[in-house]
Amino acid sequence: MTTGAPAGWRTTDENSVSRDGGNILAGDRSHTLTSEEVSGVGERALAAVRVRDGSQVEVYYSQWAGGDGRLRRVLHSFGDPLDALTGASAGWRYRGRQDQTTFAGGVDTLGLDAVYLLRDRDVRVYLPVWLGIPRAVEQTGASWAEQATDGVLVRVETFGGCRRLREVVRFLKELFYRAVRRAWFDRQTARNLLALALGSDHTPGRVHTSGTPL
Repeated sequence: MTTGAPAGWRTTDENSVSRDGGNILAGDRSHTLTSEEVSGVGERALAAVRVRDGSQVEVYYSQWAGGDGRLRRVLHSFGDPLDALTGASAGWRYRGRQDQTTFAGGVDTLGLDAVYLLRDRDVRVYLPVWLGIPRAVEQTGASWAEQATDGVLVRVETFGGCRRLREVVRFLKELFYRAVRRAWFDRQTARNLLALALGSDHTPGRVHTSGTPL
């Protein structure tokens, strides 16, 4: 039993290892997505973490807590955002522990829709953004797991901010995909341009990559 878990969260260790080679930060659907279904952000599964002792986080997973309704309730709750996160059949399951400094770099940005960081009763919301180009997945020679973690976590504070981020990412990916098809530049350049755009569009500390603690 993991100490300090919010009420209603399942904390048995039977689900502490996911099906993605033991990666506790993986989503459950990324291996079944076709290339046409892949986008930077969407409405699929969600992973949540709880800070522990300052250096590690305890990771929980829910198949149902990454949708727009949940995001809206957490971001615009007039009461306790933790209550908005944990209620209404979210179905949280304990996955295991992860070092805080390596968490952002291990998140499955293809299979997850949102990451919630819990500090006491404060809840911060991050959207995972995969930096690859749709319909180019599995064409780079890298494994699926390597591609799925090639992304960033972007902190959002309003549901309007969530929608804006999604629209920006979709627009840029479509634009860069067309550029790659026309051989104006390669996929790696497109990936780097997307990362640069996200970094330029958000204040420092809002975009998290591998090695940066949340």
